[in-house]
Amino acid sequence: MKMKARNLMMALIALCGSWMPQLTEARVQSAVTPGPSVKSRKIARDSRIHESARPVREEMVPVTTYVQPSLPTSGIAANSYLPAPRPVTQYVYQAPVQPEQPNLMLTMAPALAQAMMALMQDSGGKSKTSSSTPVFVNDPTAGMTESQVTASAYTSAPPDSVEDLRASSHDDDVIVQLPGASPSRAISERGHLHSMKYDAETAMGQCLAPVKTVGEARRILVRNGIQVGRETNEHQLVSLAMGIQQLELLSGGKAKFVDGAVFRFLKNSRHSSQRSNGIYMGANHQDGNVNHLMHELGHFAGNKGLYEGYKRLARCNLSNYSHKNWSAGTARNEEFAEVFAAFVGSPGRLRDSGNKACRDAFDYLSQHYPQARQYAICDRATLVAALGDRSGIRAAALERRPADDQKAVR
Repeated sequence: MKMKARNLMMALIALCGSWMPQLTEARVQSAVTPGPSVKSRKIARDSRIHESARPVREEMVPVTTYVQPSLPTSGIAANSYLPAPRPVTQYVYQAPVQPEQPNLMLTMAPALAQAMMALMQDSGGKSKTSSSTPVFVNDPTAGMTESQVTASAYTSAPPDSVEDLRASSHDDDVIVQLPGASPSRAISERGHLHSMKYDAETAMGQCLAPVKTVGEARRILVRNGIQVGRETNEHQLVSLAMGIQQLELLSGGKAKFVDGAVFRFLKNSRHSSQRSNGIYMGANHQDGNVNHLMHELGHFAGNKGLYEGYKRLARCNLSNYSHKNWSAGTARNEEFAEVFAAFVGSPGRLRDSGNKACRDAFDYLSQHYPQARQYAICDRATLVAALGDRSGIRAAALERRPADDQKAVR
């Protein structure tokens, strides 16, 4: 207690002493200009003339400004990327800047405040502070370096063989026939939505809050237990993170039913598929297509427990592909994956559907994602605002990976 009291006394002495230079300067200034007399005005005028006659020595100094590039108008970049400002340096003539004298009062203020707070705590006083709770509580990446995040974001497991992928992948672009209908009644793409990945209004994440940097994308994946292969490029990484970030909002924290998912973007097979050891995005995946990613992730979430309850509901056929059944054991799996993709990227197709079964599907997923009533919306501004303190999580600047890493394995 004596030590803290002595520190407080020293801080007070320094605080009072810091006023002495200002008082001295004011006294000298008062002596030089005692009042608005004729003599003092003449001295001031002569002084100004004398100062204006002095040549001002200017020096050439570099001035750097940052120019924001224009936003792209198409593709994933138009919806999720904010191009990094470009530095532009010019040399201009400027008068040399005189260094300011440090203000001892401001210098000693933190020590004074710290000493006073210590005394208040010792005497039993409690200071009232208001702090907001971040949207994502207990973020495991908050104390991680960028190198640690990067190491956690990428899997070291080898991918499945190309032959195995090609033998087991399904053609999800095939024309689908209505159950029990003749071939002439097959659903054509004309006048119908083939699948959620072809929804021009939402496929590229137009309804979702953007992810601004590759570093931020990695943190989103790591804190939700998701990994990608080393072949993943930045558009694939960012678009996946956009969907996972939306699932965080819908979950009210860590995204539910997706922990442990591994995405591979090999593109060495024609079609995409969710397999036991990973989700493989084939050559039919357009980089940046969030709905396609969420469709395949829907299979993963279904296998995590969401299939069972969903299949007790009436059918919600959002698209042609919703009708597709590959086998009796996987019946309605594609329907659920389409519903899951819409729930993340195009929730209005479910919430506002004229089909009661689709509205029931929205209610079913809302039971498992408690913030869906609030954030399952197509309103980017509201979703960005809802992220709140999450934007303050330290993220790396936009990074460019080497060409060998960027290049997808084909």
